[in-house]
Amino acid sequence: LGNYKWNCLFADENNNLAFASSNFSITIGGILTTLISPSNNNYTNINQTNFSCQSVSEQTSSLKNVTFYLWNSTSQIYNENKSISGIDNTTNFNYTFSYNGNYKWNCLSFNNNSNSSFADQNFSIIFDITKPNITLLNPIEAYSIIGTTTISFEFNVTDNSNISSCGLILNNALLAANS
Repeated sequence: LGNYKWNCLFADENNNLAFASSNFSITIGGILTTLISPSNNNYTNINQTNFSCQSVSEQTSSLKNVTFYLWNSTSQIYNENKSISGIDNTTNFNYTFSYNGNYKWNCLSFNNNSNSSFADQNFSIIFDITKPNITLLNPIEAYSIIGTTTISFEFNVTDNSNISSCGLILNNALLAANS
C-alpha cells in the first residue's frame, strides 16, 4: 500500500542502457488482511483457541471492521464481527471447538472507503482430542519367567493422526521410546 514511482531500464545487445524519459506514479490503495495465528495446518487438542488477524488500510482510509469466519468441510460454523479503527490493527477472536475435525478459517477486513479483503489464503486447523488406541500383544498378561532372558515387547497402536512417539513404561519408569 502507498504511493510509488516506477520506470523501466532497457538494455540492447551492445549493453546500451536507458530509462524512459520520465517516471510514472502509481498508488496502491485498499486494504490488506493477514492471518497471524494459529499458523496454517495447525494441530490442536485445546478446545478454546485464539485466532488472530492483522488488517492494514491505505493511509487515507481508516479501518472499519473485521469479520472472522470458521467452517468445516460442509458449512460455515461460526463468524464474528468486530469494529476496529486506525490503519493497522491486529484483532483476536476466540472459538471453543466441540467436535474433532478439520477446519478452515479466514478474516475479512473493511475500511471506511468500502475497500475489503480476505487474507490471500484460508488457513486450516485440525482439532483432535481422540486418544490413540493401544493393544499390548507380547508378553501376554501375567507372563512369568525364571532366570535371565530377553523379552520382546510388542504392541499395536492406531490413531486418526500420525503417531509421533511410543514409550515403554516398566514399573512406572520410562524404559525406552520410539519416535
